[in-house]
Amino acid sequence: MIIVSGLTKFYKRGREEVRALDRVSITVEDGEFITLFGPSAAGKTTLLNIIGGLDLPTEGKVSIFGKELTKNEMVNSRRNNTGFIFADFYLIPTLNAVENVMMPQLWSRTVDHRKAEELMSLVGLKHRLRHYPKELSGGEMQRVAIARSLINDPNILLADEPTANLDTTTRDKIIGLFRQLNRDKKITVILATHDPECVSYADRCIRLAYGKIEP
Repeated sequence: MIIVSGLTKFYKRGREEVRALDRVSITVEDGEFITLFGPSAAGKTTLLNIIGGLDLPTEGKVSIFGKELTKNEMVNSRRNNTGFIFADFYLIPTLNAVENVMMPQLWSRTVDHRKAEELMSLVGLKHRLRHYPKELSGGEMQRVAIARSLINDPNILLADEPTANLDTTTRDKIIGLFRQLNRDKKITVILATHDPECVSYADRCIRLAYGKIEP
């Protein structure tokens, strides 16, 4: 279970203080698929980054599986609990697809080539193992990124606008894949999006605007 309590985040922009999150509290059950829905600058990315241990809040706290996500726990949580997927894919251009999938394993010093190939098959890319990012379509690159996010067996998938750069047909396939992973592998999925078509796939939608939860 993920429990977010009174989360507030301030940023300094010159002399201006930007409140990215304003006392946000949510609870996400194990195995739930939720969307964070809202326009640009609503606070979706900031919330995902804090839940994922990439950033710390100004105020409030996050607990994952009963353990508070303190500064000392951030690295462990990223390594053991969470997979990240982004709109821009962030694939390494000099590595082929299966090598990109194995990248997160380098932090644990255990590289499992067979597992990486199995994940490529899971996302429908068994025929693209040796292809480089420049040889892949946008949808294929996103599926490589999804396979990469699964290599360390995460309990939680955090996806930040993962369909923003995809056409509608590919978008539906990618969101369908998230739904499949959620149902088959019991992975908790938190998907940030401004696309209302993505909302129907989720168990629940949390709406954000100006850093606050909307009713």
